[in-house]
Amino acid sequence: MKTSIKKMELTLARCLHEAVRGCAKNPLLIFSGCPETTQLAARVVMKLGYEPVVVRGKARTAEGPMVHHIWVEIPELDLRVETNPSQIFGVPAFAMVLATEDFEDRYFPEVEDPGFLERVTKAGERFYSKLADKVVRCVRAGRG
Repeated sequence: MKTSIKKMELTLARCLHEAVRGCAKNPLLIFSGCPETTQLAARVVMKLGYEPVVVRGKARTAEGPMVHHIWVEIPELDLRVETNPSQIFGVPAFAMVLATEDFEDRYFPEVEDPGFLERVTKAGERFYSKLADKVVRCVRAGRG
């Protein structure tokens, strides 16, 4: 079952943030940066019925310098899941959902990474899949 663009914008970021925040006593030990959040976000997008595009490139941080970065795009909805908003926007959250054209001057894609999700162990796959199921339930319930 697919969800509307509006619902995605309103709920996905909050549901991702809450799931990560609640997954351990110190979620920063597990979700230490954009690769880990990308593993979760891409699985959530797939489970919601969309085709995620994992993009590697550079992004301008809130302070101005460029950093290597990875994020998830949902072309069907023209949305981007920002996987490290604390570094990129200075926002204390684990994820944000933006219209793809918003803040284009901050993102510099270099390559799509279709094999990214396969680069985890079986235990990692189980962990991210189980957490993704929780996020999907949250999004579908509109709890964001």
